[in-house]
Amino acid sequence: MKAKDEEISDMTLEILEERNNLKKKSKISERLALRYRKLHPM
Repeated sequence: MKAKDEEISDMTLEILEERNNLKKKSKISERLALRYRKLHPM
């Protein structure tokens, strides 16, 4: 369980970083956001 949590944290950081780098490319940001929401349902 812990290993999976670490994996998710790494992915979250990666996604946030990519979103910050690609703010101008909204389509890519939207795709990353959708992927994030699928991994982390509210």
